[in-house]
Amino acid sequence: AAFVGCYDDVPDAAGTRDIPHFVGRGTVLECAALCRGYAYFGHQSDLQCWCGHSYGRFGKSSECQCDDPADVGGGVNCVYKVVESGREVAETRNLFGAGDDNESDASEDSSKCGLLTEEESADFAAHGWNLVPCSTP
Repeated sequence: AAFVGCYDDVPDAAGTRDIPHFVGRGTVLECAALCRGYAYFGHQSDLQCWCGHSYGRFGKSSECQCDDPADVGGGVNCVYKVVESGREVAETRNLFGAGDDNESDASEDSSKCGLLTEEESADFAAHGWNLVPCSTP
């Protein structure tokens, strides 16, 4: 998993969420495992895991507390890219604009690199998944 950034997630009137599929709760590592097959996951509120193929619908936020072990903040997602077997699970795409690359608007925050502990990284690799360094686009 590679940290992408902090994004708002306040459901609109139709209940649409930025990253739409809730799959449970867990650590960053556990969310990455739960979101296999998706391009991205959001870590939200009381460590909720939300999976999807795009992010950023409601814009960036500065309200995330991605390093908090119990509550990363409500109404926001700490967004991570899911990587499986050395390749991106899904092509980066923006479902809300024709052909735009979602990551062009998602500048990486290198201060968030290395959110996984060495033990978590080893466990992640033991499952056959590769970690993407934060400097990888």
